[in-house]
Amino acid sequence: MHFSALRYFIETVRLGSIRRASEVLYVAPSAISRQIAQLERNFGAPLLQRHALGVRLTAAGEVFLRQARMTLKDFERLRGDLDDLQQLRRGNVRISSMEGAVSGLVYGAVREFARDYPGITFEIAIGGSETQIGALVREDCELSVAFNVPPHPEVTVENSFSDPVCVIAHPSNNLARRRSLRLTDLRGQRVAMLDRTFTTRSLLDSALADSGLTLPATVTINHIGHAIAFASSNMGIAFVPRHIVDEQVKAGVLKAIPLHHATLEGSHTSLCRHRARPLTKPAEAFLRVLQRRFDAIKARRRGRQ
Repeated sequence: MHFSALRYFIETVRLGSIRRASEVLYVAPSAISRQIAQLERNFGAPLLQRHALGVRLTAAGEVFLRQARMTLKDFERLRGDLDDLQQLRRGNVRISSMEGAVSGLVYGAVREFARDYPGITFEIAIGGSETQIGALVREDCELSVAFNVPPHPEVTVENSFSDPVCVIAHPSNNLARRRSLRLTDLRGQRVAMLDRTFTTRSLLDSALADSGLTLPATVTINHIGHAIAFASSNMGIAFVPRHIVDEQVKAGVLKAIPLHHATLEGSHTSLCRHRARPLTKPAEAFLRVLQRRFDAIKARRRGRQ
């Protein structure tokens, strides 16, 4: 069986249409259709139902899809093992990461890794903690950098550092000179709130409810970079995990002020992997680089205490 036929089938199911799959794969629709028809002949069962708007899986197709995904992933692991014999000259690492960790923590690790293994490529998907855990469980990624990740029986936390939610503000903001804050100190401030898809927002909502407070949002936004821009341009304050703004604080363009509340002080950023599935060799090597980065952040945290 050609692995290309499995890829054509998986993409067609994912996109719900042979035409859309052909556009993504740059393969003629007729070629994709022939390959899927050959799969159906080989296995003696219809895998897809064709309809006016595209395709849908049959019962046999659902079983086949699960096995097709496993087969391709096993092949990727095999190729990764063979690449290891060639000193990791080729390979791919799939990562799911919280948005705020990509530009600093993840990209820093990628730059370091690329010096020794320039032929390794990366796929980085950005999402919230629940999305990342789901991606690990489904094996859509090999490693995840997640914020305040909940325990899960299929996920192992390889490393973790304390990452409290803090207030960020322009250095000229009236809160910027404070060494720490309580939620009651924030009344009257203009606030950029992350939307409720963010774990940071969930933690803040829980802390406010616990304190019997409300904090009206001036802006509600679904992009953490723009929440940081709101604060750094002196439009008001925002809330982020502390490590995300390390560079801006070091450069003096932002102030990060700790918040006194157990829920907000107890959050953490974690490096995770699937508990049972072995990593490919490139992912295993990249995990070691991320481990060092996590350890360095923990060391800096201890140095500030």
